[in-house]
Amino acid sequence: LKKELEEYRSTSEETENVQATAASTQESYEIVLNMAAHFRADDMGDSAMVEELLKVTPDSLGTVGRESYDEITGELFPRVCANLYGTSQENYEVANYTAAITNLEQVMKMDEGYEEGAALLLLAQSYEKSGDQNQANLKYQKLAESYPGTEAAQTAKEALNAQNTNGTAGEGADNGGGSGENGGDTADTDGDDGE
Repeated sequence: LKKELEEYRSTSEETENVQATAASTQESYEIVLNMAAHFRADDMGDSAMVEELLKVTPDSLGTVGRESYDEITGELFPRVCANLYGTSQENYEVANYTAAITNLEQVMKMDEGYEEGAALLLLAQSYEKSGDQNQANLKYQKLAESYPGTEAAQTAKEALNAQNTNGTAGEGADNGGGSGENGGDTADTDGDDGE
C-alpha cells in the first residue's frame, strides 16, 4: 500500500508538472497572439506590449509562435531599449539613480548586452552611486566576464580594481577618470564635468 501511495504521488507530481508546462505554453501563445494583433493594429503602447511579452516563455512556443514572437520582439525590444537607455543616461546625469536602475533592469530583461554592455555598465554605476555596492560589484563582474574585449568590460574591470586598490570605494572614485579612451557611449555618465 505504501508503494502504491508513493507511485501515485510521483505520478501526481509528474501530472502537475505537465499541467503547469501546458498552462505556461498556453499562456505564452495567448500573449503572443494578443500582442501580434495589437502590434499590427498599432493600438497599444510599446511599454504595455513589452510588459506582456516579457511574460512569454519563448522556448515553449512552436515554430509559428516563435516566428511571430521573434518578429514582434525583433522590432519592439530594440526600440524600447533605446528609449529606456537614453532616459536612464539622463536619470544618471541628474542623480536619479532609482529611476535609472528601474529602466536599466527593464533593458536587461530584453537585451542584457545592449550597446555592447554599456547599459549593464550604467546599471552597475547607478547601483554604485545609489550606495548598493554589492549589486554594483555583481553587475561589474558579470560585465567583465560576459562581454570581454568591450570598452564597458574594461571600465568594469577598472572599477573593480579601484575598489581592491582603495579598499572599499564608496563613491567609485575611478569612474572614467584617467581612461579617456573608454569614453564611448558612457563617457559623460560620470557626472556633470561634460564634454
